[in-house]
Amino acid sequence: MTTYTYTTIDPPGSTNTLPTGINDLGQIVGTYSSGGFLDSGGTYTTIDPATNINDAGQIVGIYENSSAGFLYSGGTYTTIDPPGSNRIETINFNASGEVVGAYVDSNGVDHGFLYNHGNYAILNVPGALNTVAYNINASGQVVGFYQDSFGAPLQGFLYSNGTYTTIEPFRQCH
Repeated sequence: MTTYTYTTIDPPGSTNTLPTGINDLGQIVGTYSSGGFLDSGGTYTTIDPATNINDAGQIVGIYENSSAGFLYSGGTYTTIDPPGSNRIETINFNASGEVVGAYVDSNGVDHGFLYNHGNYAILNVPGALNTVAYNINASGQVVGFYQDSFGAPLQGFLYSNGTYTTIEPFRQCH
């Protein structure tokens, strides 16, 4: 029989705690009723709502009461706010600090983006109505999903070296 150990994640004064990221050092980030937190070995630090943390201790998230995202590194916040963005919806990153995510423009359309040390690349799958960049690996390859202009179910994509490859869902033939 396997025995499991559970640790309660409970920032002081919190309710509705939602851990959203953990790195290989065991540092945990997330959100709770009054903001965000970093749990480093049981020591809590209040930060803006966070979505992920990498092994370098960099944190990404979305500012509370704002439409922009952030990269928190070495005690400094860098605002992530792609041109034309009305609201950041998702945000993630890799160990090099390359940030991906999605934002909504003034027409309600989702666009993916890649932020790399001050530069933005907007990621839109050709022919797609909406594109969401969801994650990025150490090689800079981005995965996400999109919806075509015909309203078909969501499809996956891989963006690598400037090329989009669509990922079709597996369908069994009968």
